[in-house]
This record gives sequence, structure tokens and C-alpha cells, in this order.
Amino acid sequence: MTITAEALKEILLQQQKQFEAAQLRLVETLTQQLQIQPPNSAPDTISVDSIANSITEFHYDPDAGLTFDSWFRRYEDVFQVELKHKDYAWRVRLLLRKLGTTEHTRYSNFILPKNTRDLSFEKTVQQLSMIFGERSSLFNFRYQCMKL
Repeated sequence: MTITAEALKEILLQQQKQFEAAQLRLVETLTQQLQIQPPNSAPDTISVDSIANSITEFHYDPDAGLTFDSWFRRYEDVFQVELKHKDYAWRVRLLLRKLGTTEHTRYSNFILPKNTRDLSFEKTVQQLSMIFGERSSLFNFRYQCMKL
């Protein structure tokens, strides 16, 4: 059985039409699926995780100038701008997660009998600034005044 050129051409055209129809159905199906699927929140989660990982842990050392105010000044924009879509409780938890072990224990003991989750973000920052702020002896304070 030999196939003539015309018959072969006819078979190829028929296959081409079938492939085009199948491709068109595939494109329509994919288009519908893209319109139905809700926006994926995974990139946001990854972004928030990477932002949280970029914040270093805070360790209080007033002699070296490592106070909470200087540390928070560095990351204030992260908490106020980049994480503004997160609620205050989430930001408080992240802030407290970034405290060193001794700093977290000291803060928790300072606010007793309240829990860490009971304070607002601003109040938490204010308390941490007060606890881990600059310390100066009375002698040092007077000495600095005399130098003026």
C-alpha cells in the first residue's frame, strides 16, 4: 500500500488541525485556572521571613554604646514601614524574639505581673528604652557637666 503525496498532505493537514484544536483547549484551560486561583501569599511570607532574619539579636552593653535606642534606631524603619501590614502583636513578638536571652528575661521580670503580650508595640519600645538605655554614674554625669 503506497500513499500518494496528496493523501499524505491530507493526513498532515488533518493532524495539524487536531493539534491546533488541542492546543487551543489547553490554552483556554490554563487561562481559566489562572483566573480562578487566588493570589499566592507565599512570596509575602518569604519576604517577611527574610526581613525578620535580617534583624540582628540585641545584646545590651552600655559601656560599648550598645543600647536599645541605638539598636532600635537601626531597625525602626523595618518595624514601622516594611512590616506595617502586620498587626502590633506580631511586631511585639518579633521585637521580643530579637532580644538576647538575658535581655528578654530582664524585660519579662521588669513588667511582671503583666505578660509580654499585654503591652502595645509603642509601650514595649518605651519600656525597653528605659530598661536598656544609657547608664551613667552620678560622678560621670557631674564630670561631663564640668567639661562643658
